[in-house]
Amino acid sequence: MNLAVWNQASSEPIDGECFYLNVKDDSMAGEGIRKGMQVLVQRQSYCENGKIGLVVIGNIEGELKRVYYEGDTMVLKDSEGISHPYSPDEIFIVGQVKKAVFDV
Repeated sequence: MNLAVWNQASSEPIDGECFYLNVKDDSMAGEGIRKGMQVLVQRQSYCENGKIGLVVIGNIEGELKRVYYEGDTMVLKDSEGISHPYSPDEIFIVGQVKKAVFDV
């Protein structure tokens, strides 16, 4: 992952530790998050149901996915609606996306 530290002096403070992530693919393009953009991620060990999170599956590099909870299963979906169920011990949630930014 290509990470940059969030400037705590921002005019939009968010409680807790945050950082910017450079988006490397278009897997969330349908959500308006495209390759080359940056997303502000609030570091936390959970993601609210239906929100976009930065997740690590196994030892693979982090990915942005919508996170859903269905009983004892976590379902991760990309912007095209392709979903994959996982048990919670297969997933590490790095944090929840708070906003996306891009240069014009």
